[in-house]
Amino acid sequence: MDSCRGQPPEQAGYPAPLVAWQSHLRFVVDEARQREDERAALLCNELGYHLRMIGDYSGARPYYERALAIHEKVLAPSTRTPPSA
Repeated sequence: MDSCRGQPPEQAGYPAPLVAWQSHLRFVVDEARQREDERAALLCNELGYHLRMIGDYSGARPYYERALAIHEKVLAPSTRTPPSA
């Protein structure tokens, strides 16, 4: 945690601590990305964020795209309101 802001280092803008864990993070997220649930979407988004923070834009894109696809398919329908008559 960043003692100044109470945020994990990644969210505080310090991606370096996660670089050592990157291969493990990729394994976990790659396993989860086959699922279509909120946790899988969150994991994909977080790894995309990490990769973007370290400058791996092309590596981040598929994770962001998967997170968006899960959100649109699984999460968004529950947040839509039916049209009024």
